[in-house]
Amino acid sequence: MTKKVLAILVALIMVVGLAGQAAYAGGHYKDKSSYGSKDDDKLDLGEKFCKKVKMVMKYRKELDLTKDQEEKIKKLKFDTKKAQIKRCAEIDVKKVEIHAEMWMDKMNTAKINELIEEKYDLKKEKAKAYVAAIAQMKSILTEKQREELTSLCLKDED
Repeated sequence: MTKKVLAILVALIMVVGLAGQAAYAGGHYKDKSSYGSKDDDKLDLGEKFCKKVKMVMKYRKELDLTKDQEEKIKKLKFDTKKAQIKRCAEIDVKKVEIHAEMWMDKMNTAKINELIEEKYDLKKEKAKAYVAAIAQMKSILTEKQREELTSLCLKDED
């Protein structure tokens, strides 16, 4: 029993540390290619979201974004990041719980399987939240602005 409590305590300490690192990492992603490039296939949904926001803000003058649009996009970006940091922490806790169960003398495979299901449900929620955020960001822009953004980003690639 004390091993379990100790494992959960260690997990929570790790989660707090990881949350700080995730907050610092912010929108930094490995691939620095431009919006809509062939390398976008290598990015995960979170990286794609951050990249799209970055490109919209980079070209905000050319797109003639209103102050309201800029504020909505900034709010969406930070709200999405905060929610995803929390979700990542929950995923990390599930990983630790799985590992703690696997270290038990008598493994409870039913419980481990349940924890695995919970972990991957959280991952599905994370992916769906990014898709929703990308769709919401696109809905903030007008059709003309979306077309102009695509054009600007293609020029940026050359």
